[in-house]
Amino acid sequence: MNNSADLYFVIIYLAILVMGVYLIPKLRTYYFNNRITKIYKANQKQIFCKGKIQKFNTLLTAPLSKKECCGYIYMVCDRQTTIYTYTIISSQSQVTDFILEDESGSCLIRPKNVGQFCESKEWPPTIFFSRYRKLEDAIKHDDLSPTTSTIGGRKNYQHIEYRRQPGEIVYINGFFQPFSKDINLSYYGLRGEIVESKNPLNITPAYKGIPVITHNVWSSLEIVWIYIKSIFS
Repeated sequence: MNNSADLYFVIIYLAILVMGVYLIPKLRTYYFNNRITKIYKANQKQIFCKGKIQKFNTLLTAPLSKKECCGYIYMVCDRQTTIYTYTIISSQSQVTDFILEDESGSCLIRPKNVGQFCESKEWPPTIFFSRYRKLEDAIKHDDLSPTTSTIGGRKNYQHIEYRRQPGEIVYINGFFQPFSKDINLSYYGLRGEIVESKNPLNITPAYKGIPVITHNVWSSLEIVWIYIKSIFS
């Protein structure tokens, strides 16, 4: 009887998990789309908008891929504990100003953090494995490869990089103002700028994908999801 009850619980749990994976992205998209303010209609207040990232002035060079971008987060993860989870042992991020453009106009985005990322085939991360945790050591010994196996032993350090890139569609939640203290916005054809005020400026992908975990505090749902991904990957 206990075995039947346990099986029933597992089936219900998996059903809820599958429904969540299917429904949450749809509900999230519906919720976001009903909050969107067009840039042309933006007033001086906290707004939520959606648009395409465009280059403003200079781009950054990401450390792992050496590709140009508007921002990145680079992490080194230790995979020695289990094959299903990893521990982030170091991370660094950087971001620069960029333009957000929708069908009504464009404005300048001035973030202090690079924002959130998600797993997407359209905007994939750069991933390499190495026996060295420091990137300079891995490059020096030519030890970066797309797989964990090697003649010299298993490569337990995962070097992974997500980039904020021109052409990417994102949601922006921040404070809009029709002026700038240090930039002539009209010169660039920009209607205003979005900055941080009392609340942080948030950048969220506006395309499908599982949110990227950039911390070491694991929920049971995150652990189950990583396990499922490992089975089918």
